[in-house]
Amino acid sequence: MTLVDFLEQHYAVHRIVSVNYDASIRSGIRTFERYLTTLAADEQGRKLRPRTGPPVLADFSDAILLGLSAWMLGEAFSRPSVNRVLRTLCALAKFARRRGLTTYRPDVEKVPEKLPRPTAWRRDELRKIFRGIVKLYGDSAWGRRLLALMLIYRDTAVRAIDALRMESTPTDFAKGVLFVSEKKTGKRRGYELSKVTMRAIVRNGGTAERPVPYPYKETQPIRKRLRRVLKAEGLPHGRRDLLQKLRRTTATIAHHEGQDATELLGHSARWVTQKYYIDADLGPPMNVAKYMQGTCPTDRRQVRADPPQPVDRRSSPRPQRRRNDFQPPVTSTKPGGAQKQSTPRSRR
Repeated sequence: MTLVDFLEQHYAVHRIVSVNYDASIRSGIRTFERYLTTLAADEQGRKLRPRTGPPVLADFSDAILLGLSAWMLGEAFSRPSVNRVLRTLCALAKFARRRGLTTYRPDVEKVPEKLPRPTAWRRDELRKIFRGIVKLYGDSAWGRRLLALMLIYRDTAVRAIDALRMESTPTDFAKGVLFVSEKKTGKRRGYELSKVTMRAIVRNGGTAERPVPYPYKETQPIRKRLRRVLKAEGLPHGRRDLLQKLRRTTATIAHHEGQDATELLGHSARWVTQKYYIDADLGPPMNVAKYMQGTCPTDRRQVRADPPQPVDRRSSPRPQRRRNDFQPPVTSTKPGGAQKQSTPRSRR
């Protein structure tokens, strides 16, 4: 039985970890098939897999999976991608063993990978991104759409797919408030956007029912055009420098300002935010509104002074009150007489 037939007829996902899990499994099977094709052209490979054709359950073995990881590293696959393919194929093999379709039990260790440090955009880099969008796409449909989406990502730090699912009511839309039901958690959250972002949304043809008109179902076209802008401006344009980096930028600024970045991102654990989203090299900047000011070419608002902060009376020292000094009674002893106590008069 081929792996594709096993996936369609027998395999049942125990826990869906992403919306594109089925596509991720099929991508891992295609990568595995490419590796098996290279084995057919090698004499050493023909000993591991004497047959040719699409991959089947009988092709699973520790030697072949270890060879797959070495081949992927040689083909310049990233270490997380190698581990993702190995994890997918091992899950298929374990499920087939539970169903009695094979006796193979995978015992392959994952490739050691170095956890990358979270990075965020600096202010001058944000300015280059927005100016690059205007310079490269101008007033075209994609220029208006991409500018509106990037401003939404900048203001709200929502996930890339959630920005396309925003909605509102006519009253809230006039006030600049949009709502979204998060696809990952199912929570409904509200965001108050800046006037510049709302002007870009209206200019893009957004309405209360559909603030962001978007003709596609996935965010891949957005990432493709954003990478083109980053290349044109000479900025980093890797896999970690796309939409998720804007989310890390807003989270980092909010964290250094003293806000709860975990609540802003909708995470359930604080360590996830600290480990994967907070850029410690950015340093404590100004507040979010002042830090983001001027990054977009159409942003012409005046930077106002910070409003007075409320005083925490619990932490501030209390004023010293004037009160009467208490003095203990004075005992005077007269020679040849009894002891007499005299109490000082209190001050009025």
